[in-house]
This record gives sequence, C-alpha cells and structure tokens, in this order.
Amino acid sequence: MSRELLFIRADKEQIPNEHLSAFVKMSEQVGVNVTLKDIESNEDFSTCLNGQNKYVCFAGHGNSSYFGDDKEISIEWSEIGKQLCQSGCFIHNAKILLYCCYGGIEEVSCTLLKECPNLDFIIGCATEINSIDMLNALNIFIYNMERNHKIGDNKAAHRALYATGISIRHYSRNEFDKETQEFICQKCKEYEESNN
Repeated sequence: MSRELLFIRADKEQIPNEHLSAFVKMSEQVGVNVTLKDIESNEDFSTCLNGQNKYVCFAGHGNSSYFGDDKEISIEWSEIGKQLCQSGCFIHNAKILLYCCYGGIEEVSCTLLKECPNLDFIIGCATEINSIDMLNALNIFIYNMERNHKIGDNKAAHRALYATGISIRHYSRNEFDKETQEFICQKCKEYEESNN
C-alpha cells in the first residue's frame, strides 16, 4: 500500500522550510515519504498532481473560495476538486490535509467532497494558528493513521485534537444514504441544508 504524501505549498512565508523539514522528518519516522511541490502560479498546480498518494496536503493561504498565496496564486476549491479527481493522484481512501482556510474549513471540505466523489476524508484546522503547531497536529494524525491504523480516520483526527488542543475538524464520507445508495458526508449534508 502506498505511503506517499504529496505536500503542495503555495506560500513559503507562511510555511517556512524549517517547519516543513521537521514535518518531513516526523512523517518519515512512521514510513511516510513526503514529496514537496512548491507552486508559484496557477498553472503549476495541475502539473504537481501526480503519483499515488495516501495523503495530499494543501499548505498556504486559503479561504472558503480559493487556495493560494494571497498574492499571485488563486485557485478555486471547486477547480481543485475537479483536478484532483481527473489527475488520479491519490489512492482509494486517501486523506486530504488542509493547512489553510481556517474560517472556511466546512465550506472548503464540502466543496471538495462534492466536486470529487472519489474523496472520502478531509481534515483541517478551524482556527488560525502558527505553522509549526498545525504541522505538529498533522503529524499526530499521520502517526495515528500509520501506527494505529485499525482505529480509523475519525479516531485519529480526534487524537490529534486532544493531543494538541487545536480546533481540528474532519469531514468524511462515511454515512450510508439508503435513499441514494451512496456514502455521504453527514456534516456536509447538514451544512448544505442550513445554507440553502
């Protein structure tokens, strides 16, 4: 099984090399290989989506509408969801890690799940924190996924929350809808209903 992590960084100021280096070393300790892709333009994004990754991390500036660097890079989340699906850059049951979009984590997660039916799980932070804290929370999540893989996505996310005290949210397509005969994200369904 693939144990690859694609780390897409759009903002080197917000996520400095020193923090990223610590994150990579911790990931490697549990057997996860990290591939860094720095994007400097919107066009760079589609070319970085490759490999068979268990984890795909978006690191940079983001809000409920787009991901980027708050200067030159601005890619809509709906477009990211479509390109993720078209690229095939992740394996079945992959995890999307969001190190961005604090205020819009719910809308971003639901947009990605809506645009890419192959995605099952998204985790991110609901409040603004500094780079090293978020990377530590993601490392704890990855540690639990790799070392305690039988506990599952949701419990690994809860352990990251309890270990760091950081307001981490996760969205998963784990509820079976008898009406549609498909797995859905209950949180996204409730979010859509409350915003319509």
